[in-house]
Amino acid sequence: MVGSDFVQSRAREALDAQLVVTPDRIDYPENAKPSVPKTYKILLANTGGTDLTFTSIVDIEDSSKGACAGPTGWMTVSGAPAAIPAGGIDSMTVTLNAGGVITCAPTVLFGKVRFTYTPPDQTIDFNIQFTVADTIVAPVWDTVSTGCIDLSVGTNGNMGQNGIGNVNLDFAGSPAECDTGLNSRGNAAVYLRDASPIFIRKPSAGIYRGSWSL
Repeated sequence: MVGSDFVQSRAREALDAQLVVTPDRIDYPENAKPSVPKTYKILLANTGGTDLTFTSIVDIEDSSKGACAGPTGWMTVSGAPAAIPAGGIDSMTVTLNAGGVITCAPTVLFGKVRFTYTPPDQTIDFNIQFTVADTIVAPVWDTVSTGCIDLSVGTNGNMGQNGIGNVNLDFAGSPAECDTGLNSRGNAAVYLRDASPIFIRKPSAGIYRGSWSL
């Protein structure tokens, strides 16, 4: 009976509407200059076995941080469909820094587009982290090596590149290393996962500012 219930459950899931959003988010390093809006085309696919009907599509502005934090109305949604047939694809647009409302930098905008649809009742959040800045310089990575160890370093001051592996002060590339791969002692390909120098400055009395790239 348990196996039969499982099969029936999977069969029902196959008949449900299933929304797939592409891209699945807007995140760093996506950006625009101050006072300049940026519009994205978002693809909406129904990979389920029945027609999908939207109950609501809502843009939610969670917060903003930085020099021009505060103004609202920085996100708009347009062209959203009311429904998508089974196996169908549609699209909509999301505009960030709409109307150029964020006029100075750096400012980071946090929000989401919330899709609610049936059948059955389901909700998907399309998360957004968008930077308003005059210029964003992407880090460049290189590897510092000795005869037996390697370390990934970046122009942003980072070391380890979030545990990328084999370039993390480990000995995985050395023929003398006997402890390799994943085991009960951890991942031998990552000794130093992620780090950076930390700078603390005191630009004026009572004010301290820190800089790091972790």
